[in-house]
This record gives sequence, C-alpha cells and structure tokens, in this order.
Amino acid sequence: IIRPLIISIKDMDGLCECVRIIESEILEGSIIPMGQAVVPFKKVVEKILHDVQERLIYCTSKYIEESIGAYTPSADDIDYPGKLTINDADSPVDAHGPEQKQND
Repeated sequence: IIRPLIISIKDMDGLCECVRIIESEILEGSIIPMGQAVVPFKKVVEKILHDVQERLIYCTSKYIEESIGAYTPSADDIDYPGKLTINDADSPVDAHGPEQKQND
C-alpha cells in the first residue's frame, strides 16, 4: 500500500522530508527506544526508508540527466569574465558589495 505512494512522489524536497521524518522521528524517536519488542516493525520501516531513498536517488539522477546534463551553454555563459566587466560598467560594486549612499 505504501510503496505505490512512494513511487508516485516526484518532488525531491518532499522525498528528503520523508527520509528525515522516517529516520529521526519514527526510527530514532519511536521505534529504537522500544527495543526488541518492535524488531519486526523496525524492519518494515527500514524497508520503507530504503524505498524512499531509492526514489530520491532516481529523481535526483533524472533531474541531473535532463536539466544539467542536457544543458548547452550559450556564448554569454561561456564569456564569464566579459559578464563581470559588463556588470562593473552598469553598476558600481566594490569588494564589499554594492555601494551604499551616505545620508548627510
């Protein structure tokens, strides 16, 4: 019942939150303190955790492949030093950030 729900999640932030909740609140906060009495339940929760982590890895890999791996830089992207020169001419910026006006 839970596995199809996990597989349907595509949001990486949601998956990360699921991992955090399962690890810290369910396993460490509730199950581990109960000891040997809940070992079978602990194994089920660990399997669910593994499924969520696997889904997170898959979604991350897919994102990298589609969004980052398929990225083709433009001429402007490659001319990074030129962008800095253009930005310097447009707005005065020193090593400490944008110039601030002083009130007289």
